[in-house]
Amino acid sequence: MGEDMLSMTLSIGGLKCSVTEPRTEEWIFREATRMINDKIARYREKHVQMDPYRLLAYVTIDLTTSLIEEKRSNDVEPLLERVREINRRLGSVLKE
Repeated sequence: MGEDMLSMTLSIGGLKCSVTEPRTEEWIFREATRMINDKIARYREKHVQMDPYRLLAYVTIDLTTSLIEEKRSNDVEPLLERVREINRRLGSVLKE
């Protein structure tokens, strides 16, 4: 049986966006909408005359750079590779 889907209408910067997603992920979309609207409000306070499309572009850049920084800080692959290299070296030393 298929996953329980939910149709939602999200308001982002005054624009209505309809999405249909798994009901279990509703909170993610609601939280994302809240975060985007909070950023829009902050940019709008500083740049009252900025047109809505430019405002959304700045919010997109802001949130995307935050996402990239978060991904980079959670990337453990370089550390794991270093540990693997140390294990290989230790293994060869212990075999001697």
